[in-house]
Amino acid sequence: METGFVYVVQMEGHPTYKVGYSADVPPRRMSEIGIQLPFPYRLQFAHRVNNPRTIEHNIHRAFRCVRQNGEWFNLQPSQLHEIKLRLLALQTHELTERVVAAFKVEAALPIPARLEAYGRVFERLARRLNRRVAALERVRHGEQLIKAEAIQ
Repeated sequence: METGFVYVVQMEGHPTYKVGYSADVPPRRMSEIGIQLPFPYRLQFAHRVNNPRTIEHNIHRAFRCVRQNGEWFNLQPSQLHEIKLRLLALQTHELTERVVAAFKVEAALPIPARLEAYGRVFERLARRLNRRVAALERVRHGEQLIKAEAIQ
């Protein structure tokens, strides 16, 4: 299974975003993109996922109504948050599948070793879930700011 990153880059000062994927680490990919772009840009976020090409394609399809050209989209802040939430949900689902698979493999171990292995799995899971919750809270906080700005 292919793993990689789905990322969103913003053309600074504009609501124009590139939604792309890369098998490479985002900072390295950003330096490649920077060479190709005649304007300043900023990496908004990048998430490691399985099947990044398919996920990128699905995001492109979902937001085709705001596509400007190729991988470039004119996104509203709420749409940007929606993409981030989709990617976080995918990561959470993939993490859950890995935990279930680890339990199946470790079920063959003797009980003391199994309990120790389960403890390690739950510890890693708790750390990752805490990071996901923190990221979701930042997204939610951003949505509240957007709503407050819309009211004013």
